[in-house]
Parts: sequence; structure tokens; C-alpha cells
Amino acid sequence: MPKRTIDPNSRIVIVGAGAGGLACAAALHMHGFVNVAVLEKAQAPQELEHLAPINLGANVVRAFAYLGLQDQLLERSWRWSGARLQNEKGKQLGYLDGDAIRRCSGFSPITTTRQLMLSVLRSAVPNDWLRYGTELVSLSEGRNRVSLKLAGMESEEADLVVGANGYYSSLREMVMGKTGERKDGKLSVQALIPAADAEGVLDFGRDNVFTEIITTRGSVGFGKNTDRDFNVFFNVTESEVEDTLEADALIDYARTTFTGIDRRVDGILNVIDPANVRLYFPKDRPLSTGWSKGRIVLIGDAAHPCFQYTGLGAAMAIESALVLAQSLKTSNDHTQAFRKFEKIRLPRVKVVNAKSYQGCRVFGMKNALAAGLRDLLMGLVPARIAAKPIFDIHAKEFLK
Repeated sequence: MPKRTIDPNSRIVIVGAGAGGLACAAALHMHGFVNVAVLEKAQAPQELEHLAPINLGANVVRAFAYLGLQDQLLERSWRWSGARLQNEKGKQLGYLDGDAIRRCSGFSPITTTRQLMLSVLRSAVPNDWLRYGTELVSLSEGRNRVSLKLAGMESEEADLVVGANGYYSSLREMVMGKTGERKDGKLSVQALIPAADAEGVLDFGRDNVFTEIITTRGSVGFGKNTDRDFNVFFNVTESEVEDTLEADALIDYARTTFTGIDRRVDGILNVIDPANVRLYFPKDRPLSTGWSKGRIVLIGDAAHPCFQYTGLGAAMAIESALVLAQSLKTSNDHTQAFRKFEKIRLPRVKVVNAKSYQGCRVFGMKNALAAGLRDLLMGLVPARIAAKPIFDIHAKEFLK
């Protein structure tokens, strides 16, 4: 007798067309599922596909390779040879070797734009699966189906629902109950600087390393993003700038705060165009298990959000999407698939969640004595050993 598996005609509804939702749809399509809908309340893809910088680990490039999308992703991306963390005195506190990751895994960490990442994923999803301007109001689960109430539309039914609608997912509490959140009190200001504007300020012809400089007042990071622009960010204390969140005022504050710590930083702060600035408020939720309930399952930030300090937020969503799709393809029923999905994902997500939270605590120190002790202790640990947990996340196979 052939082994019974989930019917590829099963109606699967994905809520959210961000990185996790689109990757899940692309993977389900690759695995032969034919009755899928992606519901997204944004009216058009352009509302989500921002021209904003994003770091993608080698594991994400591996995921795009699985989907047959690697060449499209790399066409407008930049491979960095390393990522360096240092203090304002120039002392190296940590180093992630991108070239070593490539030698180990066959894939390189990259930087690109959120616009490119999402548009490439969207290109692998059938157009008739994508339903922008469709907002989920509520859902209820029956014995064998899930009923979805949509704003201004008739209700629909599905066999399975995937919640991929981000940190504030309306499905999270239904599946996992009430969960708290953690904030680190920072505001992250990110920007793209066109290469022409950065001429004479940033030159990565010799040193292709993404650099972050941390101080007791915040941090500044910079590196090449594509062949056309540079990726720049600075993290500052939210309470010190909350009275005005205008881009011009934030750049002026950064100049006051960070000028003098590095020649490149001085130049960067003089060429940032306020029109290219985007704001983020770092936060996460304590990691919880139980990402599924009945016929509903959560992926990405809806299930396991983390702080941005490992640069692996989108990576975790995309990985989870592919693991879930494979679990649905190879399981007898949705209960087994959801159980397999969480079992595979939990060990990796635990590391990223813990390291990201550790980053916000250790690298957000405001006390000069505590920061000095941190720098001394970190200097005693070889960079290769300190970076091993994140190196492994980049380099190891995530579908097994």
C-alpha cells in the first residue's frame, strides 16, 4: 500500500506576504501543492517591498538555491568577506568570517535590499495565489476545516492556515495564548547611501568587511549593500530622541553623538540623505513553544521573533517556511507535519533568539566601567570561538 500523505489539493491559506509567507508559498508550489492562497492586507506589493538594506546569511542564500532563485537574488546583492564588531577605540570585539562560511557551506552571506528579496520570492509564487488588499478579520476552527472572515468579503474555508503575518500577528494569541514582549530601549535608524554620494567617504575595494562600532552612547554600522549603494545604520537610546523622530533631527543627533569615533563615520553622517532613512524599534518575545493549534500554524516573527542583533530575523522566517513546506510534503497529516516542523526548527531558533537577546544586553551597555570590562573579557576569547554559534547557523544544513 502506498504511504498516505497530505492531499496536494488541500486548501492552504497563508496570512501575510512578507518573507516568510512568500517563501512558504514558493516552497509549497515547488512541492506540488496546487490550492494555495496568500492573503495580504497591503494593497500592493510595493507597500511591503521597501528600498531598505537587509543582511541575509549564507543560510538564506542556500534557501533561495533550494527554490531555484539563487541567481536572481545574487544579481543585485553584495557578498561580504567578514563582519567586524569593534569598540570606539578600534579594538576588535568579534569577527564573523564570511569567506570561511563560504568555504564550509558553499554559500556566502550577502547584503541586498528588502525590495529585491521580496520581489524575487514573489516571482516564484503563481499570480493567482496572491491576494493583496485582503484583510483577515477573524477565523474559527471547525472539526475538519477553518472558516476565515475577511474584511468586506464573503467568508472562506481552508484545510490549513499558516500565520506569517509578523510580530503583531492576530493569530499568535489564538495559537499560543498571551505572550509578553521585550524591548531594549533603542531606536535603529537605517539608510542607503548611493555609491556616488559615498565617493571619498567609504571605499570597500580593499576591505570588504561590514563594520559595527559600539559605544556607551549607541552604535554605528556600515558596509557595502549592492554595487550601487552602501548600508548604514545607527542605534541610539529611544528616550533621548522620542520628542522628535524626524529624519533630519535624528541625523543631527547622530552627528552630535558619534562624530569623532571613526573617520568613515564622520563622512557617513555628512552624506546621509534624510529621504533614504527608515526607523525600526528593536524588540522580541521570550521564546515559547506551541507554534500550532489544530489546523493553524505560525512561522517567522508570528512564532519566534528575535532582536536584530544577529542579522538573522528574515533568515529564520524563510528557513521556517521551507521546513514547514517540506514537513507538509512528507507527513501523513497536518498534526504530524506541525509536530515535525517545530521539532526541527526549535534548536536553531533557540540559538538565534538567545544570541540576539544577549546582543541587546551586552552591546547596549551605557556604563563605561561595565563596557570596559566587557571589552577586556571579549578580547580574551578567540574570535572564531565567540562566533561559532552564529557561524554554524550560517553554514549548517537547516532542512534536516
